[in-house]
Amino acid sequence: MTDFTKKMIRYSLGGLRIMEIDDMGNPKFAVSPDGRQWRLVERKKPGPKKGGDKTIKDLYPIALAKIRKTKSEGYRNGFQGHWKNLKSYFGDLPYNSLDHEYIQGYVLEREKLGRTIQTIRLELRALKRIVRVETATWELPKWIGKNPGKSTELSLRTEDVLEVFESVQNQSKQYGSTYSKIGLIAIMTSMRLKDICNLTENKIDRKNWTITFRQSKVQNMLWSRGDNTIISETVIPISSGLRKVFTSIPRAFDRDKKLFDIPSAKAVTTAFCRAFKQLNINASFMSFRHIAASTMLEVGANVNTVSKILGHKKLSTTMKYLHALESDKQRATESLSILMEGNSGS
Repeated sequence: MTDFTKKMIRYSLGGLRIMEIDDMGNPKFAVSPDGRQWRLVERKKPGPKKGGDKTIKDLYPIALAKIRKTKSEGYRNGFQGHWKNLKSYFGDLPYNSLDHEYIQGYVLEREKLGRTIQTIRLELRALKRIVRVETATWELPKWIGKNPGKSTELSLRTEDVLEVFESVQNQSKQYGSTYSKIGLIAIMTSMRLKDICNLTENKIDRKNWTITFRQSKVQNMLWSRGDNTIISETVIPISSGLRKVFTSIPRAFDRDKKLFDIPSAKAVTTAFCRAFKQLNINASFMSFRHIAASTMLEVGANVNTVSKILGHKKLSTTMKYLHALESDKQRATESLSILMEGNSGS
C-alpha cells in the first residue's frame, strides 16, 4: 500500500475520523467516536455460488408469501418496493455470505444516489426479513452512514416567508393559486403536504370549523414495522384566517373527492422550492410545519397541545422547537447586555 493511501486525514464526517483514503480520495477506513473501527469499502462482487446455497433472490418469494399472510397491505407494498432496490445488489448473493463489507458497500452506494439514512434503514430491515426465512436468528452486521441528515431551520417566522406565497401564485396561471392555498393551510395548521393533498370534503367540518385526519407519516411508519394498529385521528381547529381559504375552495359534490386538483404533490414542493430560491430563503415546504410549531409555542401554547396537533409520538420531538425559542431568548437578552456596554462610557 502506498504512503498516500496510508496518509492520516482528520475531518468531521458524521463524527468519524477518516484514517485512510484510496487513490480517488474516497474514505476507506475510519474510527468512530466510541473507538470502533469501520471499513468504508465499495461493494464486493458476489462470489461464486456454492452447490446448494440459496441466494437472496431464492428466499424473497418465501418471505413475501409470509408477509401476505400476516402483514397489512401497506407493509406488503413497502416491502416489495424495498426489494426492487435490494435485488440488484443482493439478488444473486448466497444468503450465508452476507457480511459487514457487503452491507456497508450497499449503504455507501445508496448514499451516492442521495438516499436518506431512514430509507436505507428500511431497505436493510427488509433484507433482514428475507434472510431470516432461512436463518431465524440472523442479525444485520453493523453499518454506518456518512451522509449527514438535512438540517432543520427553526428560526424562520411567518413574516419571513410571506413573499413566497405571492411568488408561487405568480408562477402558474392554472395552479399557482391552488399551490398558494396549500401552503397557507400548511403554515396555519402544521399539516404535512401529503395530508393536505389528501383532504376531502368529508374531513372538513364547515359548521364547527375543524379538520379531522390521520397523520399519514406516523401511520406508515407503524405499517413499515409490521404494526397493523390504526392510529387515532387528529382534530385541528380552523382559524378565522384559514376559513377564508376554505371558503374560496368550491365544495365538491362528491364528498370523497380530493379538494385540490393538482398534477402531484411533487409539483407543489417544486413551486415553493423555486420561490424560496428566488427570494434567497433557506427553506422548503416542510419549513411551514416548523414555523407553525414555533409560532404556537411562542405565543404560549401548551407544549402537550402542540405535540398532539403535530402528531408527535414523543414529547421530546416537540421540545426541540421549545429549545430553539429558549436560544432565541438567550440571544435577545445578550443583545441588551451589548447595548448597555456600548452606552456605559457615555
